[in-house]
Amino acid sequence: MANDVTLIERMTGWFGFDPAVKSPVPTATISAALWERDTQGLTEVCAAPNPTTHLVAVGLSNYACDSFVEDRQITGGPWQSGRALIVAAGPRTRAVVSGPWRILHIYVPDALVRKLAGELAPSSFSGALELINPLGERDDFLEHCAALLLSEMRGGSEANQLVFDSIGVTIGMHLVRRWSNMRGRRPSELHHRGGLAPRVLKGVQAYMREQIERDVSLRELAALADLSAHHFCRAFKRSVGVPPHAWLMRQRVERAKEMMVSSPHMGLAEIALCVGYASQTTFGVAFRRATGLSPSQWRAHLSSSSRSL
Repeated sequence: MANDVTLIERMTGWFGFDPAVKSPVPTATISAALWERDTQGLTEVCAAPNPTTHLVAVGLSNYACDSFVEDRQITGGPWQSGRALIVAAGPRTRAVVSGPWRILHIYVPDALVRKLAGELAPSSFSGALELINPLGERDDFLEHCAALLLSEMRGGSEANQLVFDSIGVTIGMHLVRRWSNMRGRRPSELHHRGGLAPRVLKGVQAYMREQIERDVSLRELAALADLSAHHFCRAFKRSVGVPPHAWLMRQRVERAKEMMVSSPHMGLAEIALCVGYASQTTFGVAFRRATGLSPSQWRAHLSSSSRSL
């Protein structure tokens, strides 16, 4: 696990201020923190070596940054939103940032990356895995993942562990495939020809429905299928067309609709709790995203339709 709460605390000491928002899911595969400054001026950050965690930094604004690894400058000058920097686990780093600026740090365990590399490595690859620093190159995929993480992080304690786990595995796969010495090699995992066996898929989906009010983890679901988290994600999506967390969100919305039909006097806050949301507000956002209507609007539409019959 990337339970790098202590790492974020150490980064707080190195920055000299608290992150604007940080990972609310301590047991998720990865952790993350948004660091920002709204004023002009220089901010210097010196980070001690961390042998167990890779740092993926994604710029979310335009600013100037000089980065150093073991006193060797690796980037300098203007930094545009979407540009990425990877600091592999181990070396001492330093950065001088000219504000205002916004950076999302994603902390990825070395153990996760090496596990995924072992699953993805072609039989012809026998070397040791090494990450390659993008050195400020734009990475649209990492920028997209950063936006998804930030959106989930802003939900605070209501953030979904399954979403965090899925994004964490996806980022780990991306680091291996694009930003490592395995880049350009055909992974053996791509030879996987199908999704989950029908019996396994049925069992996993039944379990997700039974646990719909709880924040299930990707590792928990993968264990049911006797697969790694990475293989499970790919096989599940191949079978149903969407990732596990997206399928679960759909089930929660459909269960909420059923409850609004069968229990017209039940409060929306109670329904939210029954389908896995800690607050009516978060439930409303997810419901509107899926249906285009708020729960109250959907219920009102249902009521008017019933009266017109």
